[in-house]
Amino acid sequence: MTKPSPTDATTKLDAARKAVGDHIIDVFAWRSSLLQDGQEIAAKSAWAHINELRDISDKLDALVGSWCNLVSESDSIVVPPTKGVPSNPSQRAPNRQTTRLRIELPNNHVIQGDTAAATLVEFVRWVGVERVKSLNLIVDRQPFVSRLPLQNHCESSWKPVGDYYIETHSDTNKKRRTILKIAGRLNLIVNVLVI
Repeated sequence: MTKPSPTDATTKLDAARKAVGDHIIDVFAWRSSLLQDGQEIAAKSAWAHINELRDISDKLDALVGSWCNLVSESDSIVVPPTKGVPSNPSQRAPNRQTTRLRIELPNNHVIQGDTAAATLVEFVRWVGVERVKSLNLIVDRQPFVSRLPLQNHCESSWKPVGDYYIETHSDTNKKRRTILKIAGRLNLIVNVLVI
């Protein structure tokens, strides 16, 4: 038997995250159908199950983050660089109420909207919403990409991208982490700045 490599573990952790993300999306759909059928008690039970799955998803995300840090320290796997991004959040946007994002892409292409949410939307358009949907990302304990705006957050935080909606109800730093997560999982090299 050969020695397991760090990339094997990374692949298995990503598969576990995807499986939990897929299941959350399935339970959301099931809960919606229960609500449409007037089965309030069953829908409440489904919601409790979704919250349990979200906790598992959060723990997996933390585990993957720890694993990636450990592996990158050992130089076993190349992690996309985040050069130019200050590590201290207070250096990113001193004395500002509103912050924005600037995404630097290969070939000197830049994505920068009037708001962090607009930048996130344009990034998802650039990547392709279908590709992003296939990642089954969970942000703020719910699917990042959905066919319809979900009701558990303000509907205005759901922004249309193609035939889908993406959840933009998060602070600028979390949006930055979402962009980096998408880029990392799709092997895209990006530099994301909070300005």
